[in-house]
Amino acid sequence: MGRQTAKMYDDDDLKGYGIFTVKHVFRGKECPRYTELNGHVKDLTNVTVRRVEAGVYATRTSTKCNLTDALIDSYLPLHYYFYGQEVRMNRTIPIMLFTTKMPAEHRCDYTHQLQFYLPLVNHTNYPDPTEESRVQVTAKQEECFVVYHWIGKITTQATYNNYFNLKTNLTDSDSFNLAYNENKFAHARYDPSCRPGARHEIWIPLDSCPGAAESSSSD
Repeated sequence: MGRQTAKMYDDDDLKGYGIFTVKHVFRGKECPRYTELNGHVKDLTNVTVRRVEAGVYATRTSTKCNLTDALIDSYLPLHYYFYGQEVRMNRTIPIMLFTTKMPAEHRCDYTHQLQFYLPLVNHTNYPDPTEESRVQVTAKQEECFVVYHWIGKITTQATYNNYFNLKTNLTDSDSFNLAYNENKFAHARYDPSCRPGARHEIWIPLDSCPGAAESSSSD
């Protein structure tokens, strides 16, 4: 099945508000459509506010408490879902591992859900996952995140360190004043950690997306 590359769009309503559309292909692989909103984190390096368009995702919630164990537990079922015997879908990026802090009485301090974005051409034409795989296909509405990116290798401790450092920096920032989810984040992986120049991101969900009028003009 051939891949359909997401087309960039030009929305006149967004002009003049520091909002620009990002190309939806990275290293030759399709990724979710999104725009970046300038002006909310001017004093933070490698941090942006990102509005991700509605899309369809294959997800799997792990029973493992450890972040790395959860990634290993869910990766292959999602990988094999994309490379099924009947239908083969093109792989996309990033790999998103969402981590949620749980109440004290829960058996895990954190729970983890891995998700792969479905190619645009498969949003209305995707194979049914098997019951044994525990993979689910979910349509998600538009969401906004504050995103920090870095280049290099990654460990479980580094993931949590970057997450907590980002939260601290948001609290100390003079320009950031958006409400966000205090108990949930995602680690987005664009490359294998062993690849030189591997790109990683921490995504923290915002409570709501800022409107165009709240965004500053481009320089």
